Parts: sequence; C-alpha cells; structure tokens
Amino acid sequence: RGATRSARQLTQMSLDWSQPSELGQWGMGLDLQDKVDNMHNYQAAVDPLTSAELVDATTTNRYTVKTRLSAIYLTNRMKSENWDVLFGGRAESMALGVNPQQEGARTSHWQALNPSLNLMHTINDTSNLTLSFRRSLQMPDPRDLNPFTTYVDAQNLSRGNPSLKPQILNAWEIGTDLERGHLNSSLSAVYRTSHDTVIDARSFTD
Repeated sequence: RGATRSARQLTQMSLDWSQPSELGQWGMGLDLQDKVDNMHNYQAAVDPLTSAELVDATTTNRYTVKTRLSAIYLTNRMKSENWDVLFGGRAESMALGVNPQQEGARTSHWQALNPSLNLMHTINDTSNLTLSFRRSLQMPDPRDLNPFTTYVDAQNLSRGNPSLKPQILNAWEIGTDLERGHLNSSLSAVYRTSHDTVIDARSFTD
C-alpha cells in the first residue's frame, strides 16, 4: 500500500505604488512570501492473510521545504509618438530550507537582480511590432528536493536532490499584431535560455 500526502501553507504580503510622470508612469512594489510545503511518502507491503502492513523504510519518508522570498521592484512606462516602452528591475533575496525527518536541515540563500523590457511600436491603426525581454528565477519543485527514494510504480523509483539551485531563465520575444476588417491575427517568436537547469537522470537498479 502506498500513499503520498502534501500540504502547502503560503503567507504573502504585496504592496504596489504608482505615480504619473510627464512621459508615462512610474511604479514600484514590495513582495514578501513565506511558503511551507510538507511532503509525506508512505510505502508498505501488505500480508494477504492478516492484512498487516510492513513499512518499507527505504521508500517511506517525510520532509519539509521552506521558501522565504523578499523582493522589491521598480518600473517606468514611457510613451512617445508611436513608441510605448516599459522597463523595470526586480531585486530579490531567497532562502530555501529542506528539512528531512531522518536528517538535519540544510538552508541555501540566493540574491538576484532581474531586468525586464517591453517595447511596442505602432506602425498604423491596424498593426504594431513588439519586443520583450525578461529574466527570472524559477525555484525547483518541492518534490525534486526530496533526498530519499520514493516509490512511483513497480518499475520506477525517484530521488530528488536537496542541493538544487533555482533556474535562471532569460526569455526574448518578438511579435506583430495585425487587424484586417473582422480578422485579428498575431505572430510571435520566442527564444529562451536557462542556467542551472534542472534535469532528470535515469538509471537501472538491481
């Protein structure tokens, strides 16, 4: 018999502020998050005669992932003739703690400054061109941080890595919007790169 339980508790506070300017609008904000993920994996062999359960210690485990995020961001939007420009930056600090029931806790910290840019050029009343760039941090899934073996099915077991770093994502997008009568169409191309990418490794076991 197997069972997997998960529970998430999220405490979040956000503050946004904006101020008109001569060319557009300034904005800034604050984002504070405390997130706790509790994970429990259970696996046991069941005696067909007595229905007694024998817990499999190799695939039964419990752990907690705590994520604390503090971020502040600034944006500025400007309009001039046929141009609409929005650029900004987000400074953030992260603390990630993995606390397995069978081992000691480990905590890692990261700081990052992530810029963003959005450009729109209006060609005429029915068409425009857009260009955008964004950098962001993507935290690993809490299940990928489990340092113990977990039963998936009779042919598959999984194990995470509590030392995983957040992925750094860079995304460029260019596009166009066209309007002809009752028909609206859009075309875009996206290019993404990542660092410290989380990947899966597979192997055979006896």
